[in-house]
Amino acid sequence: MKKQSIIFLLAIQSLCTVGVFAQNLHKELRFDGGYQYNWTGAGYQSFGLEPPLPSSNFVTFRFIDGGGEAATGGLSYLFPLNERLRVGGRLGLDSRRSNLVDYSLAEQPNINLYINYLTFEPLIEYAIMKNVGLQFRPILALNTSSSFEYVQENARPPVRIAGRELTDIPTLSYGFALGTNYRFSLDKRNQWHAIPFIEGSWLFNQRSANAGQGQNPLTDVLSTISLRVGASIAFSFGTEPVYEPEPPRQNPFIGLSFSLPERGTIVTRPTEEYFPLSNTVFFDQGSTKIPSRYSQLGAETAKRFDEKNIENVNYSSGINRQGRISAQSNAYYHILNVYASRLRSNPSLTLKLVGYGITADESLIMGKNIKDYYVNSHGIDPNRIFIESGMQDNQGQKQRITQDMRRVEIEPGLPTATAPVLLKMMENSPFDNDILVSLEARDSIASWKMRVLGEKFDMSFGPFTTLAQRIEPTILLGTKLEGYFNATVTATKKDGSIQTAEKEFKLDRKRLEKTAKRFTVLFNEKESLLQTSDENYIKNKIGAMIVSGEKIIIHGHADSEGDSKQIYALSKKRAEYVRDILQKELKKRSVICDIQVVPFGDDKTYSIISSTLPEGRQYNRSAIIEIIPLEK
Repeated sequence: MKKQSIIFLLAIQSLCTVGVFAQNLHKELRFDGGYQYNWTGAGYQSFGLEPPLPSSNFVTFRFIDGGGEAATGGLSYLFPLNERLRVGGRLGLDSRRSNLVDYSLAEQPNINLYINYLTFEPLIEYAIMKNVGLQFRPILALNTSSSFEYVQENARPPVRIAGRELTDIPTLSYGFALGTNYRFSLDKRNQWHAIPFIEGSWLFNQRSANAGQGQNPLTDVLSTISLRVGASIAFSFGTEPVYEPEPPRQNPFIGLSFSLPERGTIVTRPTEEYFPLSNTVFFDQGSTKIPSRYSQLGAETAKRFDEKNIENVNYSSGINRQGRISAQSNAYYHILNVYASRLRSNPSLTLKLVGYGITADESLIMGKNIKDYYVNSHGIDPNRIFIESGMQDNQGQKQRITQDMRRVEIEPGLPTATAPVLLKMMENSPFDNDILVSLEARDSIASWKMRVLGEKFDMSFGPFTTLAQRIEPTILLGTKLEGYFNATVTATKKDGSIQTAEKEFKLDRKRLEKTAKRFTVLFNEKESLLQTSDENYIKNKIGAMIVSGEKIIIHGHADSEGDSKQIYALSKKRAEYVRDILQKELKKRSVICDIQVVPFGDDKTYSIISSTLPEGRQYNRSAIIEIIPLEK
């Protein structure tokens, strides 16, 4: 029986590692049923029979003398003391059926026990986490019936004696149970619940000591360990009890704004992007070779290269946002080939390559390497390409160049040669498709995350530290035409408390025919003003394309230099500056449009090239103008 005690305690320890409890503050009735397996130790005691049959005394000690299966059921009442602790009681039917074998006799007879109880069980249930609880119950068991069956199969003839009364059975036995349960809500009112459970119990004093002196009344008499699995149906009722709750840390509400695409429709539309061609090739630290990230073609391929090779971007099947970013970076890294294509198409065009290195000699070497590429791979006449060092400024002062700013600037002889690269694409994820999730500053949010559930869909986003975040909805819908979703935003406030808000929404798809246009203008480092040529480009090129009723979205970007507040403020200034230029021009043209400004800071989700590279920082110092056509 000592081994029996140790095994039971180990089983209880393992049960303590799982469980469920729902934190509702109402009274509750539970109806439970389940399957029970019993392990019985007989102890040293006699099951006497009339001669000539032997008495079965179980003299040989065994940890378990047998086991058996039984059904179980009960009714419980629970009353909450606070959000975590419940007390109550259970009235149950408990069958401790077992098939024992007495190995102390040569005949090894079987003793089949049929012992049934009506149990009274005070209970305590404690929530160890949300929907997770641990329950402990002392057991008082009232014996309702007890009998045994004697079976001796190896006798000739076999002996079976049934229906014998089991003597020396106390009116009351006692024990305890410990287990866990898991709660599922079955209705929106959170009133009905299904609660699967698993528990172990130990029932002592099932029979009085009857085998003489020296018999331990606790460990050397009949007792049973049981493992029970099953489920309860629970019904909550009544009002909340009077108790002293923990004071709330703050109002359990967060202000949540959840902006969907118009009518919840994700659109696929054709887009023409006028992507600015930077005139700068950046070099790796300590090297004068053209970096491998820039596209360098062999002689045969180079001579066939045409700028239109990179114009159509997977037009038929459509691209997502990452595909668009890849197309943009691909256009920049073809900078050498695009200028070569423009040299071939315009025989009067010349190029000046101005190198900026640590020394003047290094500057000239970097320029010469680019010239050699044009001459050897693209077959450009060397007399059309000029090299010089940019180590002195306009006043003749030597410029200080850092390793990460070693570069060659390409200066075409004609302004038209700096025209943007035209990228044509079918976009599955245009910017105006985004879901915008915003929280309010008054709620003192430190960080937040969002989980979105749908049919066969479960995805988490975050954690985020900014109060607003854009989510690409095509990630949610996948290849489906429509879907229903539930978003749960969990916010951690600055005082450490956690609050949530939910939003249900629907998404569907639609393919549009009219073409949107996108333009990008680049700013100098830490600047929020543009050069005169760029201002004129906005007025005369972009402004001339816009007609009344179209929607304009201007998003500002900045590189990663500085703290987050400064970066965000600079991106906002850039977008507002472009908006002001455009508004004045449209007013002159009597064009009425809705213009929206969206600052992004250095949001890496929208970075064309990583800000760890100088060209990435250059392109991220930008404002992007989206012209969305009016659909009938």
